[in-house]
Amino acid sequence: MKTGSHRNFWTKFSTATTASSVALFLLPGALHAQVEISEFLYDAPGADTKNEWIELFNAGTSSVDITKWKINDGSNHVFNAPPKNGSVGSTVMAPGSYLILADDAVGFVSTHSGASVLDSVINLPNDGGMIKLLDAAGKTEDSVKYSKSKASGDGNSLQKNASGKWIAAAPTPGAGNAQVSPKPVKVSEPKKTAAKTQARPPAAAKEAIDIESEVQDTQDVLESTSSQIVQAAAAASSGSSPWYLGAAGLIGAAAATGFIAKRKKSEEWEIIEETG
Repeated sequence: MKTGSHRNFWTKFSTATTASSVALFLLPGALHAQVEISEFLYDAPGADTKNEWIELFNAGTSSVDITKWKINDGSNHVFNAPPKNGSVGSTVMAPGSYLILADDAVGFVSTHSGASVLDSVINLPNDGGMIKLLDAAGKTEDSVKYSKSKASGDGNSLQKNASGKWIAAAPTPGAGNAQVSPKPVKVSEPKKTAAKTQARPPAAAKEAIDIESEVQDTQDVLESTSSQIVQAAAAASSGSSPWYLGAAGLIGAAAATGFIAKRKKSEEWEIIEETG
């Protein structure tokens, strides 16, 4: 081998090796664009038609053009670049940016603003399914499998939090996701307390109590009067004195009154027992 040929060989080898090293160094960066599915609404309240959407997030450090990418929900669907079918924004995702794939870009933009929105066919089964994000070469960039157990027609979307866990929370399209699932609000019913009621005697029983009270008062008066009369009569000098006779009369009248009162009480109780 000639000296010049030897030098040319090593020059070409070094150049080829350097080029290969550069290619190997750049390749990992190109393979790890880190565009991921970060949120999606698969079961909107009411009708799902035109209300489903998928959010993409560029978690990498370089911009990514997704013009020729596809979304797969059982079938591959292309993205309509702005302004086709109401799409807005750009198909180039800057680092840390969000992009929405909407089944109805016009309707979505009318209620949300801020993020790029690309119109596409989105048909996510309500009973669960698989979503795949495919790059321009048809390689799966990201995928997520879901079931009906969360965010099923309750207004919530499924969102990936910072730890990579999927949670159900209020939708945040084009913005940072929730980190924890909201706790259900417990609505406590007022405690039922038994109404405190005082036992009230029937009307007939109440009347009987009143009559008994009146009779007792009458008896007390008669006993007191009789005692006074007896004492006065004992002080009289003779059993035939006018005072004694008057006292005896009063005693008889008192006894008769007491008898009448007792009789009245007995009659009233008899009436109560009969009518009760």
